[in-house]
Parts: sequence; C-alpha cells; structure tokens
Amino acid sequence: MNHGFSREVHSERRALAYSLAAVVFLLVALLGKNAIVWSIPLFILLVIIGNYAYVFHAARSIRFENERDGLRLFPGNADTLSFAFTNASRLPVLNASWTAGILDPDKALGRKGEGPDEYRHLLLMGRETAVFPVRIEAAKRGIVRFPVMRVRVRDLLGLYTVWLTYEGYVRKEACVYPEPVPFPLPVRLSRMEPGGTPERMSLFEEPTMPRGSRSYLAGDPFGTIAWKETARTGELRTKEFERVVLTRWILAADLTGESREHADEEEAEAVFGKLAYAMEMAERKGIETEMWLNVRMAGARPYLHVPAGSGPAHLSAVLQTLARLPGSAPVASPVPMYGGIARSAGSGHVLLHFGAWREEAAGLERLLAKKGVPVHRIRGEKAVEAG
Repeated sequence: MNHGFSREVHSERRALAYSLAAVVFLLVALLGKNAIVWSIPLFILLVIIGNYAYVFHAARSIRFENERDGLRLFPGNADTLSFAFTNASRLPVLNASWTAGILDPDKALGRKGEGPDEYRHLLLMGRETAVFPVRIEAAKRGIVRFPVMRVRVRDLLGLYTVWLTYEGYVRKEACVYPEPVPFPLPVRLSRMEPGGTPERMSLFEEPTMPRGSRSYLAGDPFGTIAWKETARTGELRTKEFERVVLTRWILAADLTGESREHADEEEAEAVFGKLAYAMEMAERKGIETEMWLNVRMAGARPYLHVPAGSGPAHLSAVLQTLARLPGSAPVASPVPMYGGIARSAGSGHVLLHFGAWREEAAGLERLLAKKGVPVHRIRGEKAVEAG
C-alpha cells in the first residue's frame, strides 16, 4: 500500500510582517493617490501568494520510497540504512529537511537519551530521487525502529512551513544480535564412549554421503536403485549411504528472576549471550538445535519455542528471536516448558540448560536420564570452548 503524508501548513512571523507591510502601503496608496505606490502592495501580495503556492505544491510532490530495509548486526558492528525520497513534479524542492524518529527501548545504539530530532537537508530537483544513508552503530542487543518520519518544507523567503508526517509504517529496522558469550562446552555432549555407538542412539542414512552399493533386497525404495551399477554387473543393486548419528542440542533456559514474574535483566542478557554462542558452535559443527524459554507469550502458551532446525537461516531466526526479547520479559513457571521438552526429547538429543536451576529442572533431568538424554547445566562461568 502506498501511504502518503499528512500535511500541516504554518505561517511564520515573517509572513505576518509581509502582510502588514502590504496593508501599510495600501493605506499610503489610498491617501496619496499615487499609482506607483499602488504597485508595491500588489507586488507584496503576489510574493505572499506565490510562496504559499510553491511550498504547498512542493510538499504535495514529495514521496517517501518506503522500501523494506533491515540490518542484522552484532554489537560493535556498523552499517547503513537507506532512506529515499522522490520529487514527483518538475518543480524543484529547494528548502526542505527530514528526520526519522528513533525508537530504541533497549538502548541498542548506546544512546543515553533520545535527544532532539536531527534534521537532514533535503534537496530534490524535478523528477529526482535522492537516497540518504544513515549510519547505524550497534552497541548492545535490541531492536531499533523508526516509528515517525517527518519532512519540513519551506519557501525560499521563510514565509510558510509545511510539516509532513508519514502515515504508514516505516519499514526500516536494525536488529542487533546478542554478543556471543563463550562458555566451556562439555567435553562429551553424549553418553557415548570413544569409538562406540549405543544401540539406542538413532542412526540414519545421509543421502548426500554415498559410500557404495549392495545387492537389492525386497522393500528397498525404488529411488535408491543404483542403475549404473545394475547395468554394469547385470544384478539389481541398491545405493548405500553413510550412517550418521542423529544429534540435536536442546537449548533451554529458565529466566525466572527474583520477582518470579519478570526476568532479571542482567541475568537474562548473560543467558542470551550464551545461547548465541551455543547456536554459533552448533552451526559450525552441523548440529541441529531447538530453543525453549519460559517467556510468557501472547495467548495460552506459557513459553517460547523455536522448533528444531539447522543451517544459516535457522541460526539467523534464533538470533533475531533473542534480539527482540525485552531484557525484563514476563516469565511463567518453567513446568509447562519442561513438559514439552520431556515429550519431544529422544535418542541422540542433548539438553543444555541455562539460567535458574530449581527442583523442577532436577526433576526434568531425572526424567530425561530414563530416556538416555544427557543434561548439562550451563553455569555462569565465562571461558573459551572446552574439549
């Protein structure tokens, strides 16, 4: 949808001064009956009317090209967002400026206060589009949006000002991921002995890793038949693939703070950093992950769950989810979350538990031990990867 601007026209004191001058010269012309003096108020009136017509037309001609643009940054990184404006008429816009109000509740830009709006000069010739890059320097985790877009248009004499306010949603944002906080990963993230594979650990054939062929057996899928081998040997052959262990990290965090209703902001930030580090390590190792947080969500579900996945897109989705959570997010009892983990966890899965560790977590650990799922409690130590 093409949203436009709402317009407010304000006359400046200078316009009033010009109007009073026109009245004075008009009175002088009436009293003196001088034809030359008559031309002065007429000229002033033409100037006033011409400037009003110009500034109103110029304001109507400005378009904001609201293309979607988003940045994905880690703290300490910087990049630019682009804001583009178009002049839809042939009349140039010579005296205008614009600003985008910043909404940064998490202080992701490191600003101590919102401060006054910064206006940037806007010069648009006829039928021209101008792009303005805005530099964004990320300081900490959070989301930065621009809820208010305003343009100020003036005539050259400063008689009138038109304020334009964009009525649509400004589709620009900067998403600052949590700063990964290294912690010692357990040396062994399963109960396997070196060189051994327990029978309860599920194995599956990875179709991207062929290792040969074998004689066809009844029930083999038709799509796995090795036709070239069959033609060469005269015997129906089936492709074989490497058998790999199905591995998944279940990342769970109890963010309950002292109030029991909201997360402790400082502890939550530390947990988010460790979760980001665990996600990066899982991505490097090609390990599937899912995430559970006892953050109270809209609706009936008392926890946040990011389903299992892997790859760069999954990593980005989890990091964006962490970036959008408030540090003092409302939390619920972790019991429903633990119930969901207990139902879905299985062979080849490993639980990494972050945040508060209470009796409910110990109960989950005992339950998962019966299913052969190791549980590793991640405490507050800050170190490099172990093992």
